[in-house]
Amino acid sequence: MWEPIAERVMQSFSAGAFTLDGVRYGIYGRDQRSESVLDFIRGNWASFKQGAPATPAPLERKAFDEALRVALRSLDRPDLLAPSPLRRAPFLAACAPTPEALAQLIRDEAERVFGSPRDADLRRVFARAYLEPAAKQDAAAAELGLSPRSYRRYLKAALERLGEALWRRAG
Repeated sequence: MWEPIAERVMQSFSAGAFTLDGVRYGIYGRDQRSESVLDFIRGNWASFKQGAPATPAPLERKAFDEALRVALRSLDRPDLLAPSPLRRAPFLAACAPTPEALAQLIRDEAERVFGSPRDADLRRVFARAYLEPAAKQDAAAAELGLSPRSYRRYLKAALERLGEALWRRAG
């Protein structure tokens, strides 16, 4: 009696697979008829006793800003981005929350935020600090024709603007 229904369900699962941003996603189903309810409970008793896994609490703004600063220093290092709390932020929900996806999202958001011609100085300083980092801030400032004080002021403004844009996306 149940076999025709199960076949239709399993076919719909395989037909429900889709690709988003180059990542293939599928739908998983399990036929629970293959074991009794008691066997299922016995096999999963430990997870029943513990309850559902706790979802991590959303980041507070201060922790978000600190996580963003750490992530910016690690954009080209997936191994350092892997533990970033930003990977569980809602703005990565549309794609696989990999370190590479986080780095790309930050780069794309920076490009969008600093896309105006009026933001050319912020864009140049941000790029020199995080996308093509110099060994020292003073050297980067001299290379960009800025005083070290102006460089730090522009960098602070760029970080605040990017942080605000990403925070709004996270909320």
